[in-house]
Amino acid sequence: MKSKIFIFTTLILVVFLFVITSCDNFLNAKNKTTININLDLSKILKTSRNETTTSITEYILKVFVYNAATYKPKDEIQNLPLLTQTENKVDINGNVKASLDVEIGLNVIFVAKLYQEKSEKPLYAGKSEVIKIKATDNKVHLVLTSENTDLDIDLLIHDHTFATDWTSDATHHWHAATCGHTTEVSEKSVHSYTDGICICGMREMVLITDGNFQMGSTAGNDSEKPVHQVSIMKPFYMGKYEVTQAEYEKYCSYTGGISPSSRYGDGDNYPAYFVSWYDAIVYCNKRSMAEGLNPCYSISDDTDPSKWGTVPTSDDDDIWNAVVCDWNANGYRLPTEAEWEYAARAGDDTVDALTYSGTSDVNKLGEYAWYYSNSDNATHAVGTKAANAFGLYDMSGNVLEWCWNIYTDSYNTTTEGGNDPTGVSVGSNRVIRGGSWDLTSDFCAVSFRNYFSPCICYFLGFRVVRTATE
Repeated sequence: MKSKIFIFTTLILVVFLFVITSCDNFLNAKNKTTININLDLSKILKTSRNETTTSITEYILKVFVYNAATYKPKDEIQNLPLLTQTENKVDINGNVKASLDVEIGLNVIFVAKLYQEKSEKPLYAGKSEVIKIKATDNKVHLVLTSENTDLDIDLLIHDHTFATDWTSDATHHWHAATCGHTTEVSEKSVHSYTDGICICGMREMVLITDGNFQMGSTAGNDSEKPVHQVSIMKPFYMGKYEVTQAEYEKYCSYTGGISPSSRYGDGDNYPAYFVSWYDAIVYCNKRSMAEGLNPCYSISDDTDPSKWGTVPTSDDDDIWNAVVCDWNANGYRLPTEAEWEYAARAGDDTVDALTYSGTSDVNKLGEYAWYYSNSDNATHAVGTKAANAFGLYDMSGNVLEWCWNIYTDSYNTTTEGGNDPTGVSVGSNRVIRGGSWDLTSDFCAVSFRNYFSPCICYFLGFRVVRTATE
């Protein structure tokens, strides 16, 4: 999370039902239960003392109990009837004890606020959900946070909020709670498989089935020739969108010394750019590992990018350019050049019949792509133009996209044609595909190809694929 939020261990207020022996006490308390509060605030206070000079004995915990019989989620809690409250000092060890008598059968909300002595503004605050008081043990869940302590209590972080990204273990994918209850609750689901591949974390990927097509162009540059037959034998999943800045920044940083800016398009849903080819393969392996998948790339026989060393900012022929891809692994990887063009053509297998991904009419290109004529000199959020026939967005624009292949001046039909070609094995420059916001329509063609050194960070992005293993 970009803002600094202190979210601490759930505080459990354990209810004990006191046995009342006094007749007078019984008459007054027969409809109430006593809640004894025993809390360890040492972790919170340790953090707070790192920011202030306050002694540990100068803290006070206030607990309020509100009648929630008529409470609705948008109500301001402080406007509810206050039933009872208590104020107790925190001892030298960070512990605090208090007692509250609450009527059995009532629906209530507990609010806790931690103050420094003589201060009117709480350092931390939290609230419970609506609880019906019983004459047996009750557990009240409170999460204290340092954010929004000056706002209405019902605006404080407490209700379970889940991350948007999937994580996984050997059995489940899940959205973990981001409200402090990460060890308590989560939205879990057992892995769901399609064609032998888990799709729980692949909501934004498209299955590309096997097929044949004519790769290249007779009308393009020499690098797009000769036209040759390619057969995609292994189905694969491809990202609907270019990897976004939010997705990329979850796992990686921009190693070239520059990062996306508002001048060229900056935001969670904008494509990641200023990404080198080296950066892209690191991302693929890091994301694969985070989702419990088998990474595709290995350097010096190791698939863990943390052991590869610093991402190079110049060509590294001896180590990084010797990267090996396991084509049978189920993790994320860059598309091969053949996979990319096959997906961009979306079923077209004729020579030069399809110019762009989605249309052959240059007058309609703007419906499918952000390029020089319509981009206003910047990238745009992914998926804001029309998709091609396979359901893929921005294949002819927005940012140029890295592919796996080593670049060749013209096609080597032995290694770049036939069944599931992966390209030549000698060379260092890597293929880029697709158009870009700063390029004219000529560069948006499905057959267009060019290259950069793998260390270069320009307006270069990428999209990921996964082999659809059985």
